[in-house]
Amino acid sequence: MPQEIEHVIVLMMENRSFDHMLGWLQEPGYDIGGLTGGEWNPVDPSEPAGPNNKVVVTRNAHDVTPHDPGHEFGDVNVQLFSNPGGPPPPTSVEENKGFVFSYAQQDDVTRATAPGIMDCFDPGNLPVLTTLAKEFAVCKRWFSSVPGPTWPNRFFAHAATSKGYLDNSQFHNYDMRSIFENLSAAGRTWTNYYHGISQTWELQRLDTDSLQNNFKGYGEFRKDAKKGTLPNYSFIEPKYYWWFGGANDQHPPHSVKAGEALIADVYHCVRTSPLWEKCLLLVVYDEHGGFYDHLTPAEATPPDQYQSQFQFNRYGVRVPAILISPYITKGTIVGETFDHTSIPATLKDLFKLDSFLTRRDADARAFSGVPDLASPRAGTPEDVSTAVHSRMIEEGLQEPGAEEISAAAKTGGASSAPLNGLQRHLIGLANQLPTGEDPELRAHRNGRALRTELDGALHVRETVARFLRHLERL
Repeated sequence: MPQEIEHVIVLMMENRSFDHMLGWLQEPGYDIGGLTGGEWNPVDPSEPAGPNNKVVVTRNAHDVTPHDPGHEFGDVNVQLFSNPGGPPPPTSVEENKGFVFSYAQQDDVTRATAPGIMDCFDPGNLPVLTTLAKEFAVCKRWFSSVPGPTWPNRFFAHAATSKGYLDNSQFHNYDMRSIFENLSAAGRTWTNYYHGISQTWELQRLDTDSLQNNFKGYGEFRKDAKKGTLPNYSFIEPKYYWWFGGANDQHPPHSVKAGEALIADVYHCVRTSPLWEKCLLLVVYDEHGGFYDHLTPAEATPPDQYQSQFQFNRYGVRVPAILISPYITKGTIVGETFDHTSIPATLKDLFKLDSFLTRRDADARAFSGVPDLASPRAGTPEDVSTAVHSRMIEEGLQEPGAEEISAAAKTGGASSAPLNGLQRHLIGLANQLPTGEDPELRAHRNGRALRTELDGALHVRETVARFLRHLERL
């Protein structure tokens, strides 16, 4: 690679598949492995195909998906193999034909509304993601690491393993070594930038010094980029709760536009940073979230010996992934196969780290070779946001007081929607953070009934604030 990349930035979004977000970018001369318009799913895979049992992909995806699709391990098996137990005998069933049927099994979704899972975005409705894909590089074969939900997939990005776990649970022993430790051991710098709470705190080997010094709010990312003080590795987590500006993780039922605003802001911060010509930015999604994709996941290398629940010998569903650098030729399409362990593999390659984490990242393809121009390319846009996107970002950075919170709850400035599964698990994570409080008082606080997104956001905010104050006292 003729240029020197000194700063890798990863923004990992939530729960969208490749076809759902980028499939309709496919066009003659721009083969990204997207949609042709003929892809379909039956309403019920057990019934004969016919006009009443065939749902074809559309361009009709909306900003908000009101009902969260299934994306647990059994759900993904239904979507891929029409079988919650996993792959049936070869040739006995057509793959990737269970998405509509799986969606129909979710709460408040009916056979009549389940076809909505085949709705994909028209590129004009995703101006930020579309612009960045066409301006830089789109990866047409980036798979989630696990056919399951958020936490195991994020752990593969950090540690190249989930230690055999397939669910979002704070009750497991996540003591595996991570890329953060490998970076520190090599004298490289890293920061996890987060909105409200960091799921990465579940990694138990990140000690209090790391938690104090290497985790910052997203507002600090903006400052660090502007000052040119970004670390060698930045990992950015979105906002998981909707209050005072919409949640921007794109996890249903959250607004996709709010996520576009975050992507645009991260890009703008990197593009206008004095470090731009030394940066490589990856925008990627942790898992597909139950949304349709037509590409059958590839075989994968099992990372380690933890295989009692699953062999980890196949990837999860394909997700969007865009690589951004001034050294990338405009309109690049990357055809090689990647998964989230390509992140630690790339960091090892770029920063000459001593060792891989597991067999999975040792076998993974690094994306450090995608930027291949000899000199930085001129004419890349400085800003891909709109006025609406900018307003969403500024609202999301507010730190409201008690009176503002009370008023927002009454006027609709905060969400009264039920908590989604990810949010409930993040509450569980928050409840385990050390705060130095009296155990009985803390047990009482953690035992409060939390029903709405606002309830959860307030509880997490309060608990994280106590946790951070406790770290300062240590």
